[in-house]
Amino acid sequence: MSFWQGGRAAIERLLEEGRLERLQQPAALEWGAQQLGVCERQLDSARTVADGDPDSAFTLAYDAARKAAAVLLQMQGLRARAQGSHATVAEAAAEQFDGPFERLNRYRRMRHTVEYPTPHDAGVAEEDVAVALGDAAAMVETARQLVASGRLAPWRS
Repeated sequence: MSFWQGGRAAIERLLEEGRLERLQQPAALEWGAQQLGVCERQLDSARTVADGDPDSAFTLAYDAARKAAAVLLQMQGLRARAQGSHATVAEAAAEQFDGPFERLNRYRRMRHTVEYPTPHDAGVAEEDVAVALGDAAAMVETARQLVASGRLAPWRS
């Protein structure tokens, strides 16, 4: 298993800042696959409620994408610390894995607006839900491919 090099400087910075922590042991391959199955079920649930409840569908899609990113980190023996963990997961995933994960932080901010609305917030538009569902599915699939590739090894400084 080769050492993952992508986003090295950003991960080292997040560790130094205390936003990421090292786990005693990286997550097992079986656990990662099982957790990605949870993500896929969340996406299925999001698709089911999308027409009648776009805010909930968006939140489910975001949660599936965020959890997929967190799985990748845990496969490397890394975990976001409690405070600001969603932002840390989004940053670490975007820095290391590119592709669809580059949009995770934007969805994190949108989800924050859904969860903590002001009187001026209109909620999530159905078009945004459709795009978020596609992006979240791409993130989960990318995570599945990375886990299956065997390229994720414990993070080493």
